[in-house]
Amino acid sequence: MSHPPSATPALLAALLLAVSACAPDQLAGDAASPTAARQAGGGVHIVTSVFALASLAQRVAPGAQVELLSVGGGDPHAMALTAGQRAAIAEADVVLHTGDIGFQPHVEQAVAATDGQVVSITKEVSHDALRELATGDGHDAIDPHVWLSPSHMTGVARAIAAATKAAGGAPGKALTDNAATLAGELTALEGEIERLLTGCAHRTALVDHEAWGYLLAPRGVTQRGISGAGGHGRAGPRRLAELAELIESEQLPGVFAQAGQARGSAAALAAEADVTRFEVDPLVIPDDPDAWLTRGYQKLLTAQAATFADGLACRR
Repeated sequence: MSHPPSATPALLAALLLAVSACAPDQLAGDAASPTAARQAGGGVHIVTSVFALASLAQRVAPGAQVELLSVGGGDPHAMALTAGQRAAIAEADVVLHTGDIGFQPHVEQAVAATDGQVVSITKEVSHDALRELATGDGHDAIDPHVWLSPSHMTGVARAIAAATKAAGGAPGKALTDNAATLAGELTALEGEIERLLTGCAHRTALVDHEAWGYLLAPRGVTQRGISGAGGHGRAGPRRLAELAELIESEQLPGVFAQAGQARGSAAALAAEADVTRFEVDPLVIPDDPDAWLTRGYQKLLTAQAATFADGLACRR
C-alpha cells in the first residue's frame, strides 16, 4: 500500500507562512469574528467636533481612540479651538467634520492643515439631500445638522470605515462589516422616527434654534425660529406677542428649546403663553460627552424625535 509523502519541514514552514499572510477577514469568511469586530480600528486616532460623528466612529471602529472636542459650554457653531485642539486635529489619523460650509470655521481651517484622512458629511451626502438654512442676513447656507436624518448618515458610516482602514486600522473587513451593520440600523431608525412623527395634530414647531429641518420637514412639520430667521439671538416683545397669538390660535402645546435655556426667548415665550417648554437638543456638542457617548447617537436621536412627538401631539 502506498502512503502520501510526509510533509517536509520546509513545506510546513511555507504553509504556515501562507496562512499567516492571509488577512484576518479573509480567514473569517463572510463575516469578521466578534473579536475582530470589537477591535476594529485599533491604533487609529480619530478626532471630531460633532457628537454624532464621534458616536458613529465608536460603532464602526470600536478599537480606535475617538476624541470628541469640547466647546466648554460655548456656541458649537462658533467653536474656537485651543492650541491643544488644533494640535489634535493636525496630528489625527482621521478627522471627521461637517465640511467646508462655514458651520465651524475654526475647525474647517484646522482640518485643511491636517495630513490625516478626512471625512466630510457634506461630501458623503448627495447635494440634493442637503437643506438650506436661513441665516437672517438675506443669505442662505447649508444646514449642517444632517445627522438628524439617520438615513443620510449611512454613507458617512461607510466613509468612516474606509478612512480608518486607509489610516492603518485593521482588520479591514471588520470595519466594513461594522459600517454595514450600522447602516442597516440607521435605516431602521429612520423608519422608527417616521412612526413617531406620523399623524401629528400640529404642523408647526416653535424652536429656539432652527436646527430641525432634516428631522421635521420630511414629516410635514414646519419649524419656526422663536428669534426669527435662523433662530439665533433674542426675540423682542413684539415677536413674543406675535408668537403667543400663534400659540393660542393654533392651540400649540408648547415650544422646543435646548436644556439650560431657562432665560432665553423660548422660556420667555412659554411663560407668556403659559405652555410647556419641551427640551430637545440638536446633538452637536454635549455638556457631558462621556454620558452622551455611553447612550449613543441612535438612542439620543430617538429621544429627540419622541419629545417632538409629544409636543406636536403625534399619533404613536
